[in-house]
Amino acid sequence: AASIPDILNDFYAQNPTNTTTAGVFVSGIRSGVGKSTFSLSLIGNLLKEGLDSSDVSYIKPVTQCEGVQTVSQFCHHKGIRHVDLGPVVFRQGFTYNVIEEDTTESREQRLKEVVEAVRQVSKEKKFVVVDGLGYPSVGSVAGVCNAQVAAALGLPVILVGTSGVGDAIDSLNMARAYFERHSVPVIGAVFGKVRTDCPRHSFSNCVKYVSKYFEATSFPIFGFVPESPLVKVEREEATCVFVPQARALLEKSPPPEGKCCHRDLSVSDDAIKKAEATVSEFGTHVDFVALVKAVTQVLGK
Repeated sequence: AASIPDILNDFYAQNPTNTTTAGVFVSGIRSGVGKSTFSLSLIGNLLKEGLDSSDVSYIKPVTQCEGVQTVSQFCHHKGIRHVDLGPVVFRQGFTYNVIEEDTTESREQRLKEVVEAVRQVSKEKKFVVVDGLGYPSVGSVAGVCNAQVAAALGLPVILVGTSGVGDAIDSLNMARAYFERHSVPVIGAVFGKVRTDCPRHSFSNCVKYVSKYFEATSFPIFGFVPESPLVKVEREEATCVFVPQARALLEKSPPPEGKCCHRDLSVSDDAIKKAEATVSEFGTHVDFVALVKAVTQVLGK
């Protein structure tokens, strides 16, 4: 089977006039399903599968958090170009100002800044991971929801689903429909934090019935990740570590390799150990090679 480096090299060789870096937009079916944890795991497994840290970049262009998440710490440690604090930050009162049109930029300008930030961070890279915010429509009030951003970037979406069977299927279908309404291709889904202690649905039944449903609709599922103690810790500790005035530190130019807007970021050995363990956990349960191949197939059309 072809490796991820081979898949990407073939993609660029077959699309010599392509000006867009291959990549994927990561969105959840709701808030808190583990988008950033999945982004961390995707990046880590791209490296494990043979890409160099200089081949990959990461950005969270729209956020509600002025702080450092584990994915950013991992990128900083590995020397991966990344921006964890993009041009749009939803601070308290921002929504009111947008509705009142009491902002310095228009909706169009705001979206243009997001696209430019992604373009800069992905320049001369082979793969970019764009981390979304909340569920598909979050940010629509400001013209920068996940679907609007993905459409403007021309990137396909990978959805991160939730545990269960009926709710997992229904919520994923609703998220797919929102992206499709904006003409954004959804390449498939990964179900993370699938409970192993649920009295209603066992892990094996979640895998069996969710897979069977989506196989009938020819919609790819790239994996199911059980909610282990490790993933629970990641969920609790990957929340934002507040960094005062972090937004003011963001530079317009592409960040140097291994740096982000937090120039004095210190990453502990324990944080990296947990990040590496999360990468391995997801690598056991998710087919990242198939995911990257699906990305290139969509972008190559």
